[in-house]
Amino acid sequence: MLRFARSLVAVAVMAAPLTAQTHALETTRRALETITERDFAQKLAALAHDSTRGRETPSPELARATDWVALQFDRAGLSPAGDDGGYLQAFRLRQERLDSLTTLTITAAGATSRWSLGADLVYVGGDPVQLTDVPVVLAVGLPEDGAPVFTDIPISGAAVLHVIGPDKLSGRYLNPMLQEASRAGALAHIVVSEIPTELWEEVRPASFRSRWQVVGVPDRDAEYRLGSYAIQLGTAGELLRAVGEDPTTLLPAASTRVRSLDGVRLSLTPHHTTMQEPQIANVVGVLEGSDPELRDEAVVFTGHIDHVGTTAGRCRPSEVLPADSICNGADDNASGTVGVIELAEAFASLETRPARTLVFAAVTAEERGLCGSRYYVEHPVIPIERTVAELNLDMIARNPPDTVGFVGKDYTSLGAVVDRVLAEHPELGLVAAEHKGRYGASDHFPFAQRGVPALFFFSGEHEDLHTAADNPERADAGQAARIVRLAFLVGLDVANAAERPIWDEEARLSLQ
Repeated sequence: MLRFARSLVAVAVMAAPLTAQTHALETTRRALETITERDFAQKLAALAHDSTRGRETPSPELARATDWVALQFDRAGLSPAGDDGGYLQAFRLRQERLDSLTTLTITAAGATSRWSLGADLVYVGGDPVQLTDVPVVLAVGLPEDGAPVFTDIPISGAAVLHVIGPDKLSGRYLNPMLQEASRAGALAHIVVSEIPTELWEEVRPASFRSRWQVVGVPDRDAEYRLGSYAIQLGTAGELLRAVGEDPTTLLPAASTRVRSLDGVRLSLTPHHTTMQEPQIANVVGVLEGSDPELRDEAVVFTGHIDHVGTTAGRCRPSEVLPADSICNGADDNASGTVGVIELAEAFASLETRPARTLVFAAVTAEERGLCGSRYYVEHPVIPIERTVAELNLDMIARNPPDTVGFVGKDYTSLGAVVDRVLAEHPELGLVAAEHKGRYGASDHFPFAQRGVPALFFFSGEHEDLHTAADNPERADAGQAARIVRLAFLVGLDVANAAERPIWDEEARLSLQ
């Protein structure tokens, strides 16, 4: 009898974890079943309704949309993680532009050349930072094979005066050299060429285009955005002659030439006009983790609420719906925002919370330069160093059949989690596909810049993007719901895993 009793105890001990595992699988299944095509479609129709008028940043309609998302988080049972015990995480934006008081000054051989923006100087792009009395390096021509140029001449802390022919005035030729100069530590890049009149008149007004930034948040992208300008060869002629160069012989240069201009100093004084400084808000809710130790770490889910408004502003008319003036932004990105809400509801329905804390952040001003996510990473619910992963949903409702799209899926070990989950859940009917797109074009990127392994769900661009045809009727709510179920399973796996996700080191370095 004693042996038999012991056997019963052994069976009971063995059966216990099996029962717990079965129960966990059942609760996961029930949570997944809360993510339905019907529910997704209803929420998408509400957020991308004509009454939200494209959720422009800033606008009263965007403010109402953020309030609506906050209500969904509250109904799901999330704990508010915004300001003053609410769901809204408010921040200020500043819209400003360079104006004609911006000047570039170069002193050489006792002579000073001073050029003003819009008259002698055009702003091409990058970060227009103030420069005071910095050295100058002259570069003439472009390498034929894309070989490095700045190998023998140090350009860190210097401005590059770059003389090229008018046939090379395009990003195809200039960007590789611009990127090399930025990596080498240059502070500015000034193109000198015989710029055709029609091109000059096209880029000159663009010098005064506005830029948006988050007030009080450092621009961590500044080091990657080398300030770039252009002047006419004739305007720079006196300066070039002062440093011993003949302007008439520079453009047809057969090979690249680089030299430091001893004694030449450059100063750049940008002058900005502030156009507006509105307050907007992210929507942030939390489900605290169940593990006493791991609950101090977080998995963050993001999707951006905002879009581009109406055809009176940034929205483009559509040939498909020519009479429509509203960019509803159903795919971009009501779909991702609804996905985050559906994820919040599904996770909140679990009887046992995941080990790690889950943060759901519906961010704003993505279309103004990832402003909401940039603010969040500087003001996270759980410190960014303890944020183990970020899953971002952006444009998930216009997919090629039976695929789930990503950009940079295998940049981190999260890609392997996706592959394993898809293999274990064939009922999802999805195959992973890598879509063309800039990895830095959505709200996961500020997290990635801070070292957080990030996964970018993105099903690719389409002809309705930023047009009035991106409306709920053209969205595939069924397939989007399946993608959200995949995001739930991936997030659950990461939230419960003993080890944190890691970066592919080569991919991580490529972001620097």
